[in-house]
Amino acid sequence: MRITIVGAGAIGGTVGAFLAKGGEDVLFVDVVREHVEAINTHGLSIMGRVEFTVPARATTPEKLTGPLAWVFLSVKSQHTEAAMQPIVPLLGPQSFVVSLQNGLNEERIAAMIGCQRTVGAHVNWGADYHAPGLIKYGSEGAFYIGELDGSVTDRVKALHEKLRKFTEVIVTQNIWGYKWSKQCWASLNYATALVDADAGDVLADERNRRVVVALLAESVQLARLEGVKLEAFDGFEPDLMTPTTPEAWKAAMDSIDRMADEYWRSANRLKKRTGIWRDLVVRKRKTEVDYRIGELVQRGHARGLPMPLNSALWQMIHEIEDGKRAMIPESLRELERMIK
Repeated sequence: MRITIVGAGAIGGTVGAFLAKGGEDVLFVDVVREHVEAINTHGLSIMGRVEFTVPARATTPEKLTGPLAWVFLSVKSQHTEAAMQPIVPLLGPQSFVVSLQNGLNEERIAAMIGCQRTVGAHVNWGADYHAPGLIKYGSEGAFYIGELDGSVTDRVKALHEKLRKFTEVIVTQNIWGYKWSKQCWASLNYATALVDADAGDVLADERNRRVVVALLAESVQLARLEGVKLEAFDGFEPDLMTPTTPEAWKAAMDSIDRMADEYWRSANRLKKRTGIWRDLVVRKRKTEVDYRIGELVQRGHARGLPMPLNSALWQMIHEIEDGKRAMIPESLRELERMIK
């Protein structure tokens, strides 16, 4: 059974490399020709938490042929529809697409191929694309998969068995609860990316943690309006993020500090900054902000929830992308002044 990885960057490249190393038939698909050529010539190399090189095959999207069986989609949210277009006509009745993406892209994928051929995933381990043919696997984290309707099917069980060749993965009957929790968590991640510093250092400041809790309160309120049962993961406790008393505010801020210890400050973490920061500073490209913070704000407005802090954060990230705002702590102070 061939597994086709569409988007062979940080996440897709890491998963695919481990699966290929475990004996699976993996084909990588990527738009970066230098990356494709490097994989075909020298194999795909993983560094960081482990180091190995695995022989692999890769192609560009226009050369992809079918029929396709299992497809792992690992492109940035803004490229979802474009990446899916050449895939759709190559899928068969039993084919399915797993979204290894940030955001709520399962909805957009399902609109193109149907819910019955779409599988959800919550990915919270860290990796970075470093060079053609080279991926850095930087940190462990939660990895959940599940059917969109909450059922536990034979295919998701089979998928679970394959993915265990990479890391611990859990089948969940509430994949939307995890997807939405990470979508809420985006408010925290993008806030830390306003400053050119390690995420754990940004969150060491009590004032910054207060800003983050206020941002998360808006996002969590939206998720509840959407009828989602949010799930905790990797130290993030969404149920604490709508405080109304001084004691509850302290509990929420302390929770963020503990989460930062677990996720960014521990000695064995090789990834201290977010992929958002890397997009802005290293790769000099647009982030997924429109599909993370922007989508939260738009859904909030549709439900009558203003979300002023997230609206300002959305605008600030765009200003950094456009070179109109520096990555300095003053941006967090602007958000702080908005807290009522």
